[in-house]
Amino acid sequence: METGAQSVCMHVVEEKDLASQVALSSEDDFPAVLATSRVIALMEISAARLMKPLLQAPVAIASIRNARNWSPADSRHSADSCF
Repeated sequence: METGAQSVCMHVVEEKDLASQVALSSEDDFPAVLATSRVIALMEISAARLMKPLLQAPVAIASIRNARNWSPADSRHSADSCF
């Protein structure tokens, strides 16, 4: 992989992606913004796509950097990876 190689994973935030949807009980009250777990999943997908030519199936390991903002439903969110 060459220095500067990049991969971008674009996603439109849906209701199922929101922190408010991951509550386990009525005591859990999270805002209607993109859940951290979904952000991490998008970053893993982006990094795995970038490294795919270097890995043999079924291995897909990603090292990620989390730089995020709060994304409400129907907003666009992207995760990018750069080597």
